[in-house]
Amino acid sequence: MITETLTFPTPLNMINYAEPKDPAGRPSSLAEEFVIFMHSRTCTHMNSSFNKKKIISIALLFLTGCATLSENDCRTGDWYGVGLRDGADGLPLSRLVEHHDACGEYGIAINGDEYRAGRERGLRQFCTAENGARFGRQGGVYANVCPEESEENFLRAYKIGHRIWQLEQEITSLDARIEEIDKNLEKKDLEEDKRRALRREREEIFDERDDVRDELRLLDVIDLIR
Repeated sequence: MITETLTFPTPLNMINYAEPKDPAGRPSSLAEEFVIFMHSRTCTHMNSSFNKKKIISIALLFLTGCATLSENDCRTGDWYGVGLRDGADGLPLSRLVEHHDACGEYGIAINGDEYRAGRERGLRQFCTAENGARFGRQGGVYANVCPEESEENFLRAYKIGHRIWQLEQEITSLDARIEEIDKNLEKKDLEEDKRRALRREREEIFDERDDVRDELRLLDVIDLIR
């Protein structure tokens, strides 16, 4: 059985440093708190032309760009539904920490029990052999979230699907290299020794691609009859 543990990090606005003030002596916004916090660590390396407005713009992107839930999501409070969605997507329990941080920006607490209940149901949808094959073929990265009773079947299908995805990526890469070589071979001023080397490489890539395609066809059959 895989056990997942959670550690809730200290929120950005609770880090122990002096409360920043604007020139009028008023507490600054959270974005400016972040600016001053980072400024205290990096200011000596910054060019003076990199003004405060630019830094605040970057800070706002940092503070909002990675939020897992919007303010509306947090205020709606459908924690069972959020957990259900995350479980069905195969996300680790650490996602709850990210939701905690996102909603903490609005002073909203998360109901962890409801979230876990929804996530558990979502994992039952995710941790099937059929979904394992689909998730693998999409290049999904498995986060060790499935319970012991369903993980074996899930992983067996997932590994086949993921290998198929890897082979498809490899074929795409080989095709791109062949196309690049063909363009170089069209150059009239190409030296003859380089032309011969490119032709040899092209033949080697064709052989390699044939091997990859053979493995891909075999895995497709295995995936079909599993």
